[in-house]
Amino acid sequence: MPSRSTRHNLPSARTIVVLVVALFAVMAAMPFLGADWIRDDRVRAWVEVAGFVLGVLGFAIALMHVRHLERATQSISTRFLGPFPRFLPQLVRLLLRAQDVEILCDYVAYGALVAPKQAREYEAALKNSTGARKKNVRLTVMNDERLRTYTPKFVADEKQPREVRPERRLDVSNFLQSVAGMPRDDAAHANVATFIEARIANEHATLARLKETVHDPQALDDEFSVYYWIFDQERAIFSFPALSRDAIEYGFETSDQALIAALSDLGQRLRTPRP
Repeated sequence: MPSRSTRHNLPSARTIVVLVVALFAVMAAMPFLGADWIRDDRVRAWVEVAGFVLGVLGFAIALMHVRHLERATQSISTRFLGPFPRFLPQLVRLLLRAQDVEILCDYVAYGALVAPKQAREYEAALKNSTGARKKNVRLTVMNDERLRTYTPKFVADEKQPREVRPERRLDVSNFLQSVAGMPRDDAAHANVATFIEARIANEHATLARLKETVHDPQALDDEFSVYYWIFDQERAIFSFPALSRDAIEYGFETSDQALIAALSDLGQRLRTPRP
């Protein structure tokens, strides 16, 4: 971000515009003024040159102010990306560019239930390797036993826990048809237990497809208070999962090195076996 002294040393574009307008006003008034020196062609030429120079200077100053504003915006280390799944496209873009990635989240197939198209793009980005060096992904997710207690929080009906809640019925049905290959009628009436086992089976299948880039994945019997994706230790996206019925998961992007280090340290502590 530009310093305060730098900003104050720059004349404002408005000042330049006022000077240019004043010069042109003088030029327009020249024929009506009686002084002979004002009618002198040399004076008139100097005024025209001065007006042109000030006009160019005003344009240049305006560009400088715009660039300072752009740099100030870019220098903000952490920014809000929006609710899930709106931040998935940015997540995919950063995954495609990164060589070393560290991930801590709930599912290997992140987003597969509510955003299947973006989830496929996410998986493709995890498999993608560019350049001479292979992509290396360090992945930490929840294990099968944890997912069996965690997944119902998203899909189970409060009054009938074995049944899928109405607002998730279409998502679950589409998932079972497209991922598990279940017939449409069966998928439309499947219960929570059926969905959970299909989701876990898809986790194993997705991980098998990622074996070229995901090395030594870890599955923990734990629920995570934050999810994160760290790219080459330079940038990160993190989000806070929300499990209440109407809550929304919000994502953020950061280049703050202290924050990235804290996220990585959190993951390391979770992966360290407890005594």
